[in-house]
Amino acid sequence: MTVAAFAERLRGGSPILSAWCGLPHPALAGLLAREAFDVVAFDLQHGGHDATTAAQAIPLVAAAGKPALARIPVGEFQSASKLLDVGTSAIIAQMIDTVEDARRLVSFVKFPPAGGRS
Repeated sequence: MTVAAFAERLRGGSPILSAWCGLPHPALAGLLAREAFDVVAFDLQHGGHDATTAAQAIPLVAAAGKPALARIPVGEFQSASKLLDVGTSAIIAQMIDTVEDARRLVSFVKFPPAGGRS
């Protein structure tokens, strides 16, 4: 599934089957991307991944033609920008409880004028 097709399915409300990858070995993500999943999600919140291991695995997911998602730790919005820079297709950010939380996240993931991503 291409990133555009992924975005279209999200907008349309269609189900998306995601491989949830918490083990930080890049080869595992590469193998999951070759299976019948629509996307591969990296869990930096509760899994063993950090920005470095996700950055090593994201190209393997992309090579299989699948979008890579990254679930960032609560409040670590700055990591979203770095993950997008290395090819993550989308960010999963939980516990966005206030308008200010949402604005802070946007500031890290959107380029000006919508945000402050460099």
